[in-house]
Amino acid sequence: MTPQPTETAPQSERLLVFLCHSSGDKKAVRELYAKLTADGMDPWLDEKKLLPGQDWKYEISRAVRKSDAIVVCISKNSASKEGFLQKEIKDALDVADEKPEGTIFIIPARLEDCEIPERLRRWQWVNLFHEEGYDSLLRALRSRALDLGIAVPRDRTWLSETEELALGLVLSDPNAGERGAWLYPLHNDLTQRGCTQAQATLALNGLTAKGLLQFVEVVTFDPNTKAEGKAPAYRITAAGIDYANRSEGIRGFNQKYRYQMVLQGSRKKNRPFLEYLLALPHVERQTRFIDEKASGRSRIAVFSYQPLDENLLKEEAARASLILLSIQKL
Repeated sequence: MTPQPTETAPQSERLLVFLCHSSGDKKAVRELYAKLTADGMDPWLDEKKLLPGQDWKYEISRAVRKSDAIVVCISKNSASKEGFLQKEIKDALDVADEKPEGTIFIIPARLEDCEIPERLRRWQWVNLFHEEGYDSLLRALRSRALDLGIAVPRDRTWLSETEELALGLVLSDPNAGERGAWLYPLHNDLTQRGCTQAQATLALNGLTAKGLLQFVEVVTFDPNTKAEGKAPAYRITAAGIDYANRSEGIRGFNQKYRYQMVLQGSRKKNRPFLEYLLALPHVERQTRFIDEKASGRSRIAVFSYQPLDENLLKEEAARASLILLSIQKL
């Protein structure tokens, strides 16, 4: 007998979750987007989904209507802000009116302790700034997926920011790939990137407990004595590689970031800015002035363990009565 098709959604289908937000909350919403993606959802975020040349107003309205659920991200700034966010909320409310009563569709999500807009108060909200907030949101979205017959992963492995950093370091190191493991100084590499000793220890213990890293010993060679030895190391497991493949943040991880900055004025005048850069915990000591052929300018080569905030750097230069002409990422 020929098998009959079922009404169950295919395994490749994912819950489409529209992330309604204000432009001022981009950083928090990007983190939410990365978590939902890693947990098997298909979040819709304008900067990730829109293509050059598309009519962004039309595409956003279209995405709202196509979505299986809408998460309205609310902060003190966005709750009272006028603009396109309010248009997105209006479109979402119009679509919600078409849903059967009791459907989980609109989920207000507070990014911080703030007021919920009056027209969203009929729905129970979630506090993403609480430790258990994201888990609550995930349960609601999984309930919605179940109603629609969409399969989503049930077993979730969520990593802290420090754990993801450690996993990214292991995967980005070519020497670790050649020897099959990262030697024990991984703990030091985490502390050099701004983690405390306790955070580094907890992160590595956490990755080991979750089965994403394995503590092993690897063979080493001493070039002076010509003798082989053994050293403690961390080896990434198949589960760790699988998690990394599902995490956009780890896939796009850079071990180091390089910049070139140009300031107006002499090196002597701009030395306080160089000292400010070197005082940042994620900036490497090799950051320095480099030759500048044009007179009246100073050029700085910056090596950092994490991306730099260009607006913050320009503000810092202005506070020191300096002029930062350009920042180029190499």
